[in-house]
This record gives sequence, C-alpha cells and structure tokens, in this order.
Amino acid sequence: MSIVALLTPFARLFLLLALGALLGRLRVITAEGSNQLSTLIINVTMPAVTLIAVARDLSPDMLRMAPWALVLIVLVGLVLWSAAMLAGRAARLQPGTRGVMALTCGCFNTASLGIPVVQTVLGPVAAVYAVMADMGINVNLFTFGVAGLANGRSGRWYRPILKALLSPMFMALFVGGAWFATGWELPGLVADALDLLAGCNAPLSMLLLGYLIYSHARTGLALTWPLLGIISTRLVVSPLLMFALTMPLPLDPLTRATVILQAGMPAAMLSPVLAKEYGSDVPLAVTAAVVTTALAMLSLPGVAWLATRGL
Repeated sequence: MSIVALLTPFARLFLLLALGALLGRLRVITAEGSNQLSTLIINVTMPAVTLIAVARDLSPDMLRMAPWALVLIVLVGLVLWSAAMLAGRAARLQPGTRGVMALTCGCFNTASLGIPVVQTVLGPVAAVYAVMADMGINVNLFTFGVAGLANGRSGRWYRPILKALLSPMFMALFVGGAWFATGWELPGLVADALDLLAGCNAPLSMLLLGYLIYSHARTGLALTWPLLGIISTRLVVSPLLMFALTMPLPLDPLTRATVILQAGMPAAMLSPVLAKEYGSDVPLAVTAAVVTTALAMLSLPGVAWLATRGL
C-alpha cells in the first residue's frame, strides 16, 4: 500500500475530528448534544455495522478466522493490564490510580474509533474482525478491567456485565449470527437501510471524538508519569506486541491487519464511566482517554503501515 493510499483515509478522519472540535467551539455540539450523539452511535449506528457485517458479509472462511481476533485482543489486553498492575504496585500508586492505569492500558477504543478506522483503512469486509475484536475488549473491560478498580469487588460488580450482554451491540451480534446460520440473504431493503446507517458510524464517531477532545483539552490536562506510561503502552507497545504475536500464527492478512490496527487504538472511552462507577481515579481516566485519542491521530498512520504490510 502506497503512502498516499495509506494517509488518505486518516486525512479524512482527521478533518472530521477537527470539524467536531470546531463545532464544539461554536457550540453547535454541546454537552447535552454530545450525550445524545453518543447514545445514537452506541444504540443505532454501531449495532448496524455489527449486524450487516455478521448477517451479510461473514463467510465460512472468515468465521474460522474471526475468533482469533477476539482471543488475541483478550490476550494482549490481559498482558498489558497485568504489567500495568505490577508497575503500579512497584511504584506504590493508590489502588484507584493503579486500577485506572491498568484499565486504560489493557482496554482500548476498538468501538467508536477502532471500527471506523478499520472500515476506512481495510474496507467494510474487515468490519467482521473489528467487531470480534471489540467483543474481546468488552470481555477485558468487564472482567479483569473492572476487578482492578478500587471498589471493583463491591456488591454491584455484576451490573456492568449484565448491561454489556444486553446492549444493542451484543444483541446485533446475536441476531446477525442467527441470521447467518439460516443461510438466507438479507432482504434488499433491509440491507440498504443497514448500509446507510453503518455508513454514518465513522463520521458521527469522529465528530463526537473531536468534540470530546476539545471540551476536555480546554479545561487543562495534568501530565503525570502514569499518564506517560498509558500513552506509551497504548500507542507504541500494544501494536508492536500484537505484531510480534501474530507473525507466527496461521492468520490471513486481513485478520492480522485488523488486530494490529485495533491494538494501536487509544484508551477506551468507557474508562472514565467505569472509574466513576467504582470510585477510582476519574481525572486520570478522563485525561488518558482524551490524550491518547488525540495522539492516536499521529500514531495510527504508522500502525496502519505496520498492519498492512503484505496486503
């Protein structure tokens, strides 16, 4: 893949990100509007991507490869989470800070940023693998990710897991899988409507992320060594680890490229929500999500080059 072909999709995404920040500056997107936009993406456009990818685009060959995406994301996330927990203990960080550092190192934004980037760089067919990788991150978030937070063993530990299993994303995965199992084609009208909704996912996600970067950056961001560790882990160590791990495995090029790209994503945007839910270091979670998302716009072209070698 040429440099121009590689950078063009990121230029489009960056323009949408910048537009989201500008719309925030002009108050076209407000805090209330961003909440509504987030709800729309989570409950409508991302499930549409999942449903069309599984029900229509999945093939028997892809089905054999798709579980690899989930397993590899869980494995890399667990390794990075464990390393961050050990580093936090060695540095005698407070439990809340240590848990957030581990959470943001081991759980990354494979959904609102990862899926659109994979769609843009690798094409819509790769969305199947991107969705499976995102399922892996949900496993990470609601198992060891939550367990590492300061109050993760409170009586409410099971609620996020149940909420995730009942989310539209999981429902779309189940419905899409059931439809795929029947062997029937999606009705043309339904497929066209889902395509239109899925096509909205990337631009809406970028506008929202642009607004979030603007709204948090203007309040000031504290640069600490745990944050530096999160940045280097998420944007450098994680994709390199995934690249090394996938080289000897019997993966097709598209699966390998997808998991490497997903491994280079910034910290999960759900991290601040979970940090607040479990009484952990919310400022660090917010700062990590915002800063890694902003810097990912610089690092992802390099990750994409690494991921697409051989395509």
